[in-house]
Amino acid sequence: MKFEGEESVVVFDLETTGLSRKSDITQLAAFDGTTVFNEYVSPRKVISPKSSEITGLTFDFSCDQMYHHGKPVKSRDIQIVLLEFIDFISKKKKPILFGHNIASFDIPILMNKLRQHSLP
Repeated sequence: MKFEGEESVVVFDLETTGLSRKSDITQLAAFDGTTVFNEYVSPRKVISPKSSEITGLTFDFSCDQMYHHGKPVKSRDIQIVLLEFIDFISKKKKPILFGHNIASFDIPILMNKLRQHSLP
C-alpha cells in the first residue's frame, strides 16, 4: 500500500457482547491523534460472561443501564452511535483505520451493523 502523506490515521476498537462476528457492539472507540470518539452502545443481546470479564462491561436489561466495572455509564442506540462514528470518520482527510485484530473481527462486525441499519 502506498501512502501519499495526506492520510489521517484513526485507531479504533470495538467491544462486543461475545466473541462471534454476529455479536452486538457494546463500545465503539476511536482516536485520531487529537480527538477521542468513545461511545457505549445498548446491546440487544446478553453480554457473555467472557466478554464482561475482558471488557468490564455489563448491561441490566430490566432498567436499560450499562455498567463499566460496576459504575453506571451512558449507553446509546447503535444507529445513533454508528451515524456519529461515520460523521467522525468523514471529517478526516483520507482516513485509514488501524487497530488490533480489526481485519478479522472489528471490521466484519462494524460492516454487519452498518448493513443492518442501511448505513453506508
